[in-house]
Amino acid sequence: MGKVMPTIKLTNEVDRQNAERGMDVPVRVVEIEALVDTGATMLALPAEVAEALGLVASGTRWVRYADGRR
Repeated sequence: MGKVMPTIKLTNEVDRQNAERGMDVPVRVVEIEALVDTGATMLALPAEVAEALGLVASGTRWVRYADGRR
């Protein structure tokens, strides 16, 4: 079975809402290739993607990658 790797667009929702309210702010958007995991319960983003979107960490969790790495 092959991997499913679509290109997805991530948008900073706060930026989008502020722009929708008429504020003159840029809306940060990043397009990345993502691996689809039908059993996943959360999304992990590379630090550079989170930084480009202006996201602030609200906590941390230990994760295990599909290849077994932690």
